[in-house]
Amino acid sequence: VRIMPPERIETLRLKNSHNRHFNDRATREYTIEFFSNGQRVHTIEGSWAGINPRPPWTEHQVGIDNVERIRFNVRSWHRAGAGLAEIEWE
Repeated sequence: VRIMPPERIETLRLKNSHNRHFNDRATREYTIEFFSNGQRVHTIEGSWAGINPRPPWTEHQVGIDNVERIRFNVRSWHRAGAGLAEIEWE
């Protein structure tokens, strides 16, 4: 995600994906990388326990100024594949 203009990120919230019809895929392990001035300045590792047809928000405290890009990396998944349903920050 590119953020223009760059801004301070206090809190990042994520919602895991799921395949509504078959309920057969979701992200298991992930990393989130934050970039400022073209450099990676922070990394968060996280995981979700399983597939949830109504995934709750997962919140990470960040507290970084001048964030210009956020990268979400899937490291492993549940069953048939992975994804990210929603991302928001303040």
